[in-house]
Amino acid sequence: YYIRKAETTNTLLLVGPSTISSTRANDAENENENYSGNANKTVDEQSPELSGARKRPRHTDVHVVDAAVTHIYELTLTRPHIHKIKQILSETALTLERCCHSGSAETNEGFDGDADSESDQDVEMDSDMDEYVQIKNSDTVRKGHKRKHKGSGNQCQKFGYTIDELELLIQASEAEITEGLENLNAFEHNGRYVLLDQQLHDETFDMMLTIITAKALPFQRVSEKEIIAGMDMDEDKVPDFVVKQIFRMHSDNTKTEHTLADSFWCLNAQSISRFRAKQILKKSRKTPPGLIPVHEFNLQWKSLLPKGVNANESDLIGSAIKVKRLGKEEYSCFLADELPVDDPKACFDLVFAAKKQWKPDELDPYINHLLGPDQTKTDLLKKYTRTCRSVDNPTEKILCAR
Repeated sequence: YYIRKAETTNTLLLVGPSTISSTRANDAENENENYSGNANKTVDEQSPELSGARKRPRHTDVHVVDAAVTHIYELTLTRPHIHKIKQILSETALTLERCCHSGSAETNEGFDGDADSESDQDVEMDSDMDEYVQIKNSDTVRKGHKRKHKGSGNQCQKFGYTIDELELLIQASEAEITEGLENLNAFEHNGRYVLLDQQLHDETFDMMLTIITAKALPFQRVSEKEIIAGMDMDEDKVPDFVVKQIFRMHSDNTKTEHTLADSFWCLNAQSISRFRAKQILKKSRKTPPGLIPVHEFNLQWKSLLPKGVNANESDLIGSAIKVKRLGKEEYSCFLADELPVDDPKACFDLVFAAKKQWKPDELDPYINHLLGPDQTKTDLLKKYTRTCRSVDNPTEKILCAR
């Protein structure tokens, strides 16, 4: 929920019990005694205190105002803060160095150190679950547990988070967090959810596809053992569990065959096509002006795809925008997954900086992540865009920055 502070039209006073009513009986008794002792005296001859008391009202209840309410808090249903999962898990994303932290691939099944042998060693925890540190964007993240093994100078840091830990850090239900983890391709390892570092993912999947293309393997049935064996030739050995996770990320798991001896993965053709396209686009933006001619891009794209995988322009949605320069059509790398996820204004500023005019449906992949119960597409377009007419086609509606 989003909490909003709103002023009230009237001020509400909060008061406690009367401070005089509890002593009313004692005051009345004392006053009767004063009257009997001064029966033969006039009021003026009586004591000034009594005279004043007779002239002023007595025994009036007095209420003390303890507080005044001038505002209220309103709760508005908003989209769950799932976007924070990526930020939190990225802090300890698995790099090749972290994967190979403890030596061989077999040992690396527990990349967080000797987790399985904890009970046999004296372990000191120098941080608890209730300790947090503030990081950028004012998000609160739990300190990583550092384990100090007595008698050893080495320290092993635990990577990733459990569901319980994420629930303490993110305003979302367990089901929403679990769904968010699946969408991010986070995976559970040693009881903790982790993300693969983007560079590790890209380099590993590139090697896997290179082996598939070089050996002319059918992408619909790729032997896991054959790929791992081919990657053993590499100097920096990638742990087997990383290869398996990348297979899961880019395969149709319903068509995958698992046997006791091997697993045969059915890779998703669109996933392969998009990955290769992003590779070329990312490389092109390193060279000014960051554009690549359409025909040159298509040639490179097709040459990198395994047999049977087609290059479709629809696979570029959310990755590239087509621009005209010097009478030629060129692609510019513009990735939707690099846009701000919690700042609509910043997102639209970047969108219109990349391209001044958009068709309504072209914007969808770049703003869908901003939508939620409290924010519809119509609301966003009204606030951050205005309708214009295309110069090339006056009847066509296009969107410009407001």
